[in-house]
Amino acid sequence: MSIRYEEAGLGGLKKVAAAMDERDARTIIGALFAYTGALIIPHITHFLFLQEMLSAFFALVVLASLYNVYNLSLIIASVFGNLVFSYVPIKEKSTKTKLSIFGNLAFVLFCYLVYDRKDNAPFAVLCPLFMKYVYLSAEYSPKTNGAGRYFGYVFFIPGLRYGPVMSYKEYEKYVSLGYHYALEGIDEEIVKKAVGEEENSEQIEYIKGEVILRQYYWMFAVSAAKFFASLVYFGVHRLFRQKIRAFVAPLPFIWTLPLVELLSFADKYLVVARWWSEEAMFLSCFVNGMSNVSVKRLETSTDLSEMYNSWNLHGSRFVHEIGSVLLQDAKKEEEPEALDKKSKKNNALPKKAEKSFSFSKTLLSLFISFGHFLLFPPSVLSLLLCSPLILCSAFFPDRAAGSPGRCRAIFRHLLSRTLFACTVGTFYRDFESFSEVLYHMCASIPILSGAYLTREQPKPKKASKPASAKEKR
Repeated sequence: MSIRYEEAGLGGLKKVAAAMDERDARTIIGALFAYTGALIIPHITHFLFLQEMLSAFFALVVLASLYNVYNLSLIIASVFGNLVFSYVPIKEKSTKTKLSIFGNLAFVLFCYLVYDRKDNAPFAVLCPLFMKYVYLSAEYSPKTNGAGRYFGYVFFIPGLRYGPVMSYKEYEKYVSLGYHYALEGIDEEIVKKAVGEEENSEQIEYIKGEVILRQYYWMFAVSAAKFFASLVYFGVHRLFRQKIRAFVAPLPFIWTLPLVELLSFADKYLVVARWWSEEAMFLSCFVNGMSNVSVKRLETSTDLSEMYNSWNLHGSRFVHEIGSVLLQDAKKEEEPEALDKKSKKNNALPKKAEKSFSFSKTLLSLFISFGHFLLFPPSVLSLLLCSPLILCSAFFPDRAAGSPGRCRAIFRHLLSRTLFACTVGTFYRDFESFSEVLYHMCASIPILSGAYLTREQPKPKKASKPASAKEKR
């Protein structure tokens, strides 16, 4: 019996290895190098920027295992370009941040045109680097911090490959606190309870050290579990996708709606596995609270907006910060206009209220709500196919129409899950054939028709009664 089990296990490993390609192997190798660096780097001193130099070395090894020389040179060019930009003497931080946003977006668009398509697309790395460049433009000063701290932050191993990233201010706090940064993720009451009524400062530091050690053991256990789970999925996801395609192929096209989520399941959880591997590295570096997806909320939520809010959590926070920077000048321009309108309104005769529509404000609000889904797709085709689905999500009803029946609510719930799965699968997938593109485009037709059927209908206005003679008087 044991021989049969061994043969079955070897046969399963052979199937997994046969389904994997070179990109999957390089992904696993890069993850192993990154995790090794994340385990070693926190224990190295910052004296003479030794930790920063070691971070840069491991980062280059990880990136070299993921990309060829040409695509790697595009990433390195962005690093040195932003280092030069940080020395530009611009006093206003908001202006410098805006220049950094638009300049790096232009560079990303340039990379879409010139990157080597035979290799891994570099946009998975350019996305967290883009976030770091924006944080640096707002919070980093080369005169006070030096170039060593710049490279230490940019090449900080956790979050380097897929994100999320911590802000530069938080990174400075991490560097200054060292091991004690692990206390940031512990409730203060737990620390107070451990210290008790102790007054000796040396004894208090010793007790805090024990609390940190227990916290680190827990973080390391969670880190190892999530990293192992992500490595397993990196290996089996392509075989899993082949099994799904073989199951879906003989079925008629009418089954598109319920099976879109099944088709996108492999792509969705491949992204979750990437974020889990990055979270594992943050935990190994004493950094807690860097989870980028809430799987429980994602799978149990009934509203589409809640599904979007549970995806790319730190990316959503970053997009909101960009929106606040872009809205600063708009508010300054609106203040004098509002005063002029107020003065005119006081002098003018009363008129009926007019609804004003601003296309720029509407576009900015859509970007703030759904912009974390646009950072950054693996190809322009994915972006073009995903944009209309995101636009549909903006106008998709969060609540079913006012019918008391449950069938419409259940149908709307299935539509919202299918729309989210279709959006994720379209955004993160490297389309291998035109049939896949056509399949995803046609899948949106029943979703749009279902969204129209379950739209929230306006309530009929009550007919006003004719005024009586007394009321007229």
